Amino acid sequence: MIESSAGAVPPAAAFVVELREGDNTISIGVLDEPSPLQFGSVAGAEFGPGGTLLVLDGQASDLRVFALGAGPPEAIAAGVQIVGGAGTGPGEFQRPTALSVGRAGLLGVFESTGRVHLFGWNEEGALEHRTTFQLRMDVEDGCVLGDHLVTTGLHSEHSGAVHLFSTSGEWVRSFGRFYDTDNPWVSETIHRSLVTCLEGSNEILVAPLFLPEARKYDALGNLLWWTEFDGLRPVYLAETVDGMVGVGTPEDGYHGTIGVTGDVGRGVAILQVGLVTRERRERGSDQEISTYVLAPDTGEGALLGRDIRRIRDIDAAGAVLSSGLPFPTLRVIPWPSDVSQR
Repeated sequence: MIESSAGAVPPAAAFVVELREGDNTISIGVLDEPSPLQFGSVAGAEFGPGGTLLVLDGQASDLRVFALGAGPPEAIAAGVQIVGGAGTGPGEFQRPTALSVGRAGLLGVFESTGRVHLFGWNEEGALEHRTTFQLRMDVEDGCVLGDHLVTTGLHSEHSGAVHLFSTSGEWVRSFGRFYDTDNPWVSETIHRSLVTCLEGSNEILVAPLFLPEARKYDALGNLLWWTEFDGLRPVYLAETVDGMVGVGTPEDGYHGTIGVTGDVGRGVAILQVGLVTRERRERGSDQEISTYVLAPDTGEGALLGRDIRRIRDIDAAGAVLSSGLPFPTLRVIPWPSDVSQR
C-alpha cells in the first residue's frame, strides 16, 4: 500500500526532481508558432530514435516527427515530418487514442475502434507506413512489446483487461481480470485500463482507470506485483437487480488514472491520477494530478507531488510532459549528464 502523503522518493529514481526543476527545456505548442507546432489534442507523445519526438494529435488525426535540436521554433517546424491524417485508408486515422514506440524500430498507433497502424523507419530515417489491421475489440490503450502488441479494453471473445497480439493482429492471450463478473457492463467499466510496455524486461505495467492500483505482468500473463494507493477516491460501481450497472462519483470528485509510463534502465515507473470534479469539467480546467514514482521491480514507491504536469514518456534521454490548457503544450526535459547516468 502506497500512502497518499508525500514520502521519500526511491533512490534509484532520484533524478525525477528534474521534472520540476529541469533546465534547458524545449517547449512545443504555442498559438502564434507555425502550424506544425500547434496541437488540437495530444493523444500520445514519445521519444523516437535519433533524437526525435513523436506526437500523435488526436484532433488533427496525424502523427508528427520532430527533430529535437537547437534552433528557433521555425527551424523545428521546418523539419517536422507529418504522416497519417484523417481518413479510413491504410495509415490514416479516425479515432487515434495511443502511440507507442518499440525498441526494435516499430511504431504503433492504436485507434479506440480497434484499428492498429504499424510504422517503421526507412533507410533515409523517415517514418513510413507498414501495415494496418482491425482487432475484434475496442481499445482503451496500447503499446509495443518486442514483436508483440499489447492492448487494454473489452475484447469481443476473450475476457480480461490485457490482450496480447502478434504484429499481424493475431490474438495470442488475454489476462488480468480485476473483478470476477459475467456482467459485460461491469467488465467493460472495471477493465478499462492504461498500459505501458517495459521492453527492457519484457513486462507490462497496467493501471485501471477507476481503481486505485497498479499491476505488473510478464508477457505470459503472470502477475508479478500489485500495488494499491491509499487515500484515493474511486468511482462507485453497483450492479442493479435488472442486470444494469449504476455508476456514481463522490460529491467532491473522484480520482482516475490518466497516465502510466516507465523505463527499466533508469529503474523508474510513473503513475499519475487526476482528480475529476464537476467544477473542473464545467470550467474546462486541468485536473489536479497526483504523481507517484514506483520501482519497476517491486512496485514500491511514494507520492512525488501534486505540482507536476502529465508525463507522457520517460527514458534515458529525459522526459516529455504535457499541459492541456489554455492550449495543448509539450515540454521536453533532457536529463543532466550526472542524473541520466544513475
